[in-house]
Amino acid sequence: MNHKLLLNTLLVGSLGLMLGITVNAGNSKVTYAQNQTTGSPTGITVSRKNLTQDIRRAEKLQPTIHQYAQLSQDRVIRSLKMAKSVVNDDPASQTQLDTVDLLLSSSMENNNLVKKEKTHYTAVPVGKTWRDTQGAPIQAHGGGFLKQTDKHGNPIYYWVGEDKSHNKFSFNGINLYSSHDLLNWTYRKTVIAPSLTNKSLLGNKIERPKLLYSQKTHQYVIWGHWEDQSNYSSSQICVATSRSVAGNYSFKGHWRPGSDATHHNWRIRTLTDGTRQVEDQNGSVMNNATPDDMNSNPSVWGYPSRDFTLYQDGNDAYLITSGGKNMMIFKLNSDFTDVDTTSMKPYTLFDNYREAPAMIHSGKYYFLITSSQTGWYPNQAAYSYTTNIADPDSWKKPTSSSPQLLGNNTAFYSQSTNIMQVGSQKAPEYLYLGDRWDANALGSSTYVWLPLTINQQNANHPSMSLQYNPNWKLNTATNRIIQNQAPLLSQGKPASTDATQSSDANFSLSNANDGVFTQGSGYFKPMTSDGHNVKVPFSYTVDLQKAAKLSRADISFNNGGNTSYYPIYKIYTSTNNRTWQLAANGSNNQNIGFTSDPVTGSARYVKVVVSGFNLYGTNTPANNAAGIDELQVYGQAK
Repeated sequence: MNHKLLLNTLLVGSLGLMLGITVNAGNSKVTYAQNQTTGSPTGITVSRKNLTQDIRRAEKLQPTIHQYAQLSQDRVIRSLKMAKSVVNDDPASQTQLDTVDLLLSSSMENNNLVKKEKTHYTAVPVGKTWRDTQGAPIQAHGGGFLKQTDKHGNPIYYWVGEDKSHNKFSFNGINLYSSHDLLNWTYRKTVIAPSLTNKSLLGNKIERPKLLYSQKTHQYVIWGHWEDQSNYSSSQICVATSRSVAGNYSFKGHWRPGSDATHHNWRIRTLTDGTRQVEDQNGSVMNNATPDDMNSNPSVWGYPSRDFTLYQDGNDAYLITSGGKNMMIFKLNSDFTDVDTTSMKPYTLFDNYREAPAMIHSGKYYFLITSSQTGWYPNQAAYSYTTNIADPDSWKKPTSSSPQLLGNNTAFYSQSTNIMQVGSQKAPEYLYLGDRWDANALGSSTYVWLPLTINQQNANHPSMSLQYNPNWKLNTATNRIIQNQAPLLSQGKPASTDATQSSDANFSLSNANDGVFTQGSGYFKPMTSDGHNVKVPFSYTVDLQKAAKLSRADISFNNGGNTSYYPIYKIYTSTNNRTWQLAANGSNNQNIGFTSDPVTGSARYVKVVVSGFNLYGTNTPANNAAGIDELQVYGQAK
């Protein structure tokens, strides 16, 4: 996820530590000397009041801490230990104290301090809060997945992802979960946690972690996107390894892919006056180095790396990463702990601001899903494919004549993070794994997992398609997908509106139930009677032509090229087109671009009444963008 739209809201300042300690950084031992420039300046008084109060709150919890889910326990115990270590540390800066207090106080918030409750799922809760087997919301955003075999010979899946329970961009831990059925996930451990003894793990960000297993070294390897918490200028990867999947991971450091071995563990920090400076691993300013220097010599400093994925293909593995405008592909070294620019020359795949890569191999093709860069907000996904990852000229990329779009105009309000193969080797099936980011409450962000269809993967013109289906299930005995989808009833049926139709075919009434909901495919644009202005409120009604037992209504709303619009709406049903019943109420909706509502009862007519379009975050009207890209009504015709 590219967060350049939100940089002004980030907490500024590096959290360099003043402790004289030794940690493992890369392949060598580095001693962190005391550094007065990152501590409390002489004569400056810091406040420990809030941290002290929260320590007392956390201590009162200790006698009953065992009652809470393991994830809740671990967060409180870990952050309390850090708080006690730093609260009376004279050199501690106010930023340090505040950061540790954030970790401690957020761990005790009601939505994070969850009592143990056995939780069991029979289907994936698409776009809804997903809880682990002890009832705590799963905190594994931007996740990576690894399938292995347990000691009984059964498939077991591992999921690593970001803990955003503090609702901030800063680092709060990388969590590990395991599951045998992809539905019920057990929290195993926070495998990489904030640390007072490693400057790389405090005052930073780690995003979109991915997990590999190296057969050569018999080690688990976690990669992440690493940044200073004050900006997105460092643009680095980070790596940690462990002998066991839930073991003690050794943090190897952070650097840009392709850098030489001596240019690791630096960061670009934004100061309170808005200027940026380059600091080494001790928090000291690097002489004769400017932020712009980092981009001028990739053989020394490496290539910028932000949103990324890893893809393992037998004994080989690849890094696909976005450095801003360019998305590049690198091959990893044989133990998966860095890139290898000698065995395969890295190359630029895209130079048009793509991100959120996710790759899968199906038939003779490698498929790559990516998104545009629109901050935390969703946009239209697209796919590319090749028969040879190592050949930069072999890729079939989206073009104006063949856009290779996936899902609806907001990828059903999600962003890709991974693709998983299920089924069997002879009959593989695929799942699209995405995040539904909530920019206002990152910890409440949910997961959108949907069946992904790949066609003609051994022919000359393969394709991918993604439909929304919140009712799909996984048959745990066969590992096959059960679609469990009611028939689509509304497509191509007669429609009407209380607005004036545009004379432009790109905005005609029929666009809203023609079966096409991708970006740029046209949408219904309601107009005032003079034909010059967008009409809001407006209604759109579809006649199913016979009574049906309804089950669901999905609406892809126009996003107008701005992916942060959300509609205020209601859905009504009728048997006679005169008497209407309220079927779904979106008066408090803030879902961007796409909504899905259960609709029950028997009806022939379905009406959507849109009372407003707003801009997410500011909640200001954006009615000029109002319109419906596609209404899809599901049910059983009588």
